[in-house]
Amino acid sequence: MKSIYEFLKQNTDENGYVKDGCVSLPDAGDMNLSEGEVWVPGAYEGILLRSDFAIRQYSIVNFQISRVIKRHMKNPSDKNFEKLCKTLFKYAAISIADPVLSFLATSDKEKMRNTALEIIHRTDKREVLKMGIALLGESGKEEDADILKVLGSHEEFALYAVVAAKNILKDANSFILELLEHLNGWGKISAVYELDYDKEESRFYVLTKGCKNSIGLSYLSNVCAIKGKMANALEKALENNENVNELYLGACDIFTGLLEMHPRNDTISEYPDAERAAKAFYRIVTEKNLSTRDERENEIIAKLREYMYLQR
Repeated sequence: MKSIYEFLKQNTDENGYVKDGCVSLPDAGDMNLSEGEVWVPGAYEGILLRSDFAIRQYSIVNFQISRVIKRHMKNPSDKNFEKLCKTLFKYAAISIADPVLSFLATSDKEKMRNTALEIIHRTDKREVLKMGIALLGESGKEEDADILKVLGSHEEFALYAVVAAKNILKDANSFILELLEHLNGWGKISAVYELDYDKEESRFYVLTKGCKNSIGLSYLSNVCAIKGKMANALEKALENNENVNELYLGACDIFTGLLEMHPRNDTISEYPDAERAAKAFYRIVTEKNLSTRDERENEIIAKLREYMYLQR
């Protein structure tokens, strides 16, 4: 069986991004799905990190895993690599990555990078590959950006690739913004949280394109509204008319998500500037000559009035 990385690389576009970020992976047969269940790439990490479930940490187990990795780093061989992969295959990467990396913190970075790249180029198991990406994030170089581009444009590996990029790339934010153009599911949700919101381009992205995804608008609406400073942006657009249509359309997505009242996601009641943003949105709807209208605007305004963010 070819490696997952090689499989993805053979399915990239002319710019090096995977064409289908949800394409089924070569190890799909390893998954224990019940009848009727569907694999959604990135869902395991996405749901786990947004729940109250505490990942149990077993220091002895994590230490033993780190020893297996160190053994191959110091003495690379097919035997040690096979042992490494068999060991990593037993665990979900999300549960071991951070503690194992802490045990490897003082390891030789060049040897770690060699091991990371070997895992990436050779393994046909997704959890093993995720650990390879995590190792690369601790030891990689700028030249590894193309590898992260391939892996990060698949929803299953986006979280790991984005975190790695933040560790090793000088302009990681631009890398993430470009990657986001090729993500639409759990990978996009993970990546949006990793943007640098001190940068104007990040705030503009989340206000105009960031909220839309295939999982649910409520998963990103609050972070887009708060980190993107939606109230400020809408008020500014009222004054100068810059990007007013794009901001209006993006706000329709964000308000729809905030007003969904999802039981586990932050709603409009957790958005501190909701009233300011609602008033600015209403003025844009009623005062501006918008080139494109969203059919949801009347429903949004009605709900904003229902929840007392606008006067009736």
